[in-house]
This record gives sequence, C-alpha cells and structure tokens, in this order.
Amino acid sequence: MPVYKIIGNHDIFGVYFGDSLLQHPAYGKHFYEQNFGAKYYTHDYENWRFFFLDGIKITADHKYIGAIDSLQMRWIESVLDTTSHDKQLAIVSHIPFYTAGYQIWIGSQEAAPPHGVVHNSNDVIALFSDHKLKLILQGHLHIFEKIFMKDMWVITGGAVSSRWWQGKNNGMEEGFTKLTLFPDGEVEAVYHAIDWEVPAKQ
Repeated sequence: MPVYKIIGNHDIFGVYFGDSLLQHPAYGKHFYEQNFGAKYYTHDYENWRFFFLDGIKITADHKYIGAIDSLQMRWIESVLDTTSHDKQLAIVSHIPFYTAGYQIWIGSQEAAPPHGVVHNSNDVIALFSDHKLKLILQGHLHIFEKIFMKDMWVITGGAVSSRWWQGKNNGMEEGFTKLTLFPDGEVEAVYHAIDWEVPAKQ
C-alpha cells in the first residue's frame, strides 16, 4: 500500500537543544528533506487532489508553532491556478487547522496554544474559496475528531500510540482512521481501535 508522508513536530532535528546543533547540516527540517523528501507537495487520487502541507514553524527560541509560511501560500495559489474546479480537494497537515479538543478538555472558552493549531488556517482556507475544498486531515492531538462546517469535513485521525503507549489519551484508544472518499466529495471516516493494552510492569 502506498505511503504518503507529512512532516510533524517530532521531525525537526535538533531544534530543542538550543544553539548547540544550529550548524549541523541536518538541523531543523533538513533531516526530513534529506531522508523523506519534499516538505509539501500534492498527490492526486482519482478525482481528488491532496495538498500535503508543512504546518511547522520553528521559532527563534528553539520551539515550534503551527503555521503555514508565505512560500507555501504562494505555492498553493500557483497549484490552484492549474487545478480543475471539478476536482475534490483535501488539505493534510500534522498540526490541526481546527479543533474543539481544548474546549472539551479544559473549558468551553479555552484557546488552543500556539503549538496546538495552525494560527493562520483561515488565510489558507481562503485561498481555496473558488474550489471544492471538502476535507482537512490532521493529527498531532492523538484523538479522533470529526467536525463538519461549510460543506467540509475536518478530521483528526487519532494515533496508534494513543497516550504515547501509556494507555488512553483523553479517553481515546490506540487506533487509526479509515477514510472512504467518494467522487462527489462525500467522505466517510471510521476509527478502528487496535485492541492493545499497556503491558504489565514486571
């Protein structure tokens, strides 16, 4: 089965070590590019086009936030200029574009932290206003979540490690999401728990 990769916050080499690895040739996103390829690209599947995006911005204080940079914004515009208006489109981002997770976990007025969502997601979505954007696929939060808005599904896919192999994460079992995509833009998403238990300590 083909595998299509996307860069996440655990793929930025040496960033959390301050200046000590700043001059290393694999620093930041170079390791990912050297070993896995482009940070952002498209892939077509039947009548669908997927935009795999790099939603990680490395900050000056050696941390990260969720953001789509200006180079990608211009690239998205150029690709959309040559994309048929009949195609169903999807965005894939490790860091979520939208989530209700923090409001549910902490409180209904809680804002997502800078590293928890793509802060300029609305600006990215606006680029697709003349096209059929039907789906956003995202991860990072280790939960399964489905939001439907503006004729578009926003799906957070869960994680096979759940709470990093320490049991359920906010009640969510270890597992994965299976998607079924239809030519008219409809989407079905089902979460499959993998029936894994934390091994007992010896």
